[in-house]
Amino acid sequence: MKVRLRLFWLIKSLLVLPACAAAGSNNAADGDFESCSEIEVRPQSLEKFGLPALEDLDQGRFKPGTVKLENPAFVSAEQVKSLPASADLLWVDIREDKPDAGATIPNSIHIPARDLAGKVFLRNKALLLFDNGFAAARNLDLLGQLQAAGFNNVRVLAGGLNAWRHAGGVVSGDSLIHATLDQVSPAQFYAEREFSDIKLLDFSRQAPDKKSDDDLRRLLRQAVAGPGERQVAAARILLMTDAGLDYDRFRRIADKAGLPPLYFLQGGKQGYRTYLQRQLAVWNRPAEKQGKIVTCGRRRR
Repeated sequence: MKVRLRLFWLIKSLLVLPACAAAGSNNAADGDFESCSEIEVRPQSLEKFGLPALEDLDQGRFKPGTVKLENPAFVSAEQVKSLPASADLLWVDIREDKPDAGATIPNSIHIPARDLAGKVFLRNKALLLFDNGFAAARNLDLLGQLQAAGFNNVRVLAGGLNAWRHAGGVVSGDSLIHATLDQVSPAQFYAEREFSDIKLLDFSRQAPDKKSDDDLRRLLRQAVAGPGERQVAAARILLMTDAGLDYDRFRRIADKAGLPPLYFLQGGKQGYRTYLQRQLAVWNRPAEKQGKIVTCGRRRR
């Protein structure tokens, strides 16, 4: 008897789905959406998204963002080191991928950012969240989610693992992985471009392979400080070459010169241009992928 009932409901569901699509197609003009709903997919404005960024890139012009990263929940590595032992912080690695043999902070636990708000048993704990350190926009959103979920004692390690390692903090795991902590993908850079604390060092036209270490050290010091400025310690400093090469050399020179921790754009300027061009192709999708769509399976033309 149970087998017959299951077969009955299975056959009925197969018959209902085509009927639903037909209802959405035939009755949409009459406003009959009891079985199907309809949404409209509109083309995105290129001016609003990647076109200005691509134009700035091609002209070698990078406008600083206007959004200030001013949130007391973000604490520096030096501030964390000065906290008393009574703070009893629980360190949480919020990166998506499990560290395993990769670099992380000893005695920390791993909970991906997307899962943290659901861990109700941690609501009353003093949490210190960390990742590689460049994803401020994502972490600001996460702080809002945690506050709404009842978490009342959460801090974020500004600069993440990159800043912690640079400040002499202990980082466990494969030492070869440590060199990747300062890598920033084009997508990450695009997501953070509106923040005013990002300082971009464009070495795409410098031909670093033709310069001595002393020349690069001098150029780095000038670029980090800027004209008439003191050396920037709190900013996220992102360096790029034309094709994402010579980063090991820049890293070595910056470490010896005692400069603040740097980030490096994967693929360099060329990689970022390719990313923007691909995103523009997605945002400017063909007309046949736009229009009114019936959610139960049929697209109205």
